[in-house]
Amino acid sequence: MLKLSKPSRAKLLLLFLFISLETSAQDGWYNGEITFLDKTVLNGLIKFNTEIGAIQYKDGDKIKAFATGEIDLFYFVDTERNSLRTFFMLPIKQRDGYIVDQFLELLVEGDVTLMASEYTVNEEAVEKNKRRLLYSVPDKPGYVYRDEFYIMYKDQIAQVKKIKDFLELFEEGSPQYKELVTYIKKNNIYFDLRSSFAKLVRQTNKVLERDVN
Repeated sequence: MLKLSKPSRAKLLLLFLFISLETSAQDGWYNGEITFLDKTVLNGLIKFNTEIGAIQYKDGDKIKAFATGEIDLFYFVDTERNSLRTFFMLPIKQRDGYIVDQFLELLVEGDVTLMASEYTVNEEAVEKNKRRLLYSVPDKPGYVYRDEFYIMYKDQIAQVKKIKDFLELFEEGSPQYKELVTYIKKNNIYFDLRSSFAKLVRQTNKVLERDVN
């Protein structure tokens, strides 16, 4: 499994507790930390544009922008979602065969690691029963965030576009495959909702860990 070098749990907890005492983020700026490829670290206010993968850092009255190829990882406390979000820069193979550096958000880490890249869509394009489960885009009324999902398994990174893609991790008809299919049906798993898909990946890791032990 490809290992991700994350900040320590203690460090993240301290940051979360500190930020919890602060006021809400203003104009999309959040307190966080950027780690560069040369291991240089910047702490302070961060703004991340999910649409174009741009990172900005505020230093007093000055704002600096950084390219994807300069950054290893960054994280910040999203006070609107009440969560600490961690992003890694990873090389992703495109349909045309080219490799492009891309920021992916860590959702679940384990034998199977789930990551996502957000984009925005008009909420009218989303099924009504799912709209309430999605986050609104602050500066784009009528729009919500959707995700493109990526799976890391056995040192391989691949985009998954439907449940069938995910189940291909296992041999069709195997005990693991059948167990996960049953779990999907029993728990009404929606592939296109990050909270639902993350639930499936966590269960998958439990199944893998159990079978190893």
